Amino acid sequence: MMQFFGNSPSCVVVMEACAGSHHVARQLAAMGHTAKLISPQFVKPFVKGNKNDFVDAEAICEAASRPSMRFVTPKTESQQTLSVLQLALKEGKDYVRQSAIKVLQQLGSEDSVPALDNLVFGDGGQILHLTGREPSEQGN
Repeated sequence: MMQFFGNSPSCVVVMEACAGSHHVARQLAAMGHTAKLISPQFVKPFVKGNKNDFVDAEAICEAASRPSMRFVTPKTESQQTLSVLQLALKEGKDYVRQSAIKVLQQLGSEDSVPALDNLVFGDGGQILHLTGREPSEQGN
């Protein structure tokens, strides 16, 4: 698929938002395309019949053509990492929480994810403050 878009002129690509679509949207943007994501809750009303790829694609096209449609901003890689780790902290078993805390602390100490600059942990290991800002936005 990426080879196809790499050989295509710039265009608008609309997808239903999910973890994988954020990754694809970043790759498409790097190739010069405009990637737009629609939240699944806004696509669902346009699904006709049984769920399959064709019906989903038709629903996404219909939803995207609406002038009042709200699109999701694609997440950066660091924002996705933080979301996954936050979910692991919130819903994971104790060993998953401890692993996520260690990963977050290691990422913050290595400065490999600048968005972790303002990460603050509570007594129970929960994240009290989490910023999703990019490094260029840190000073603003």
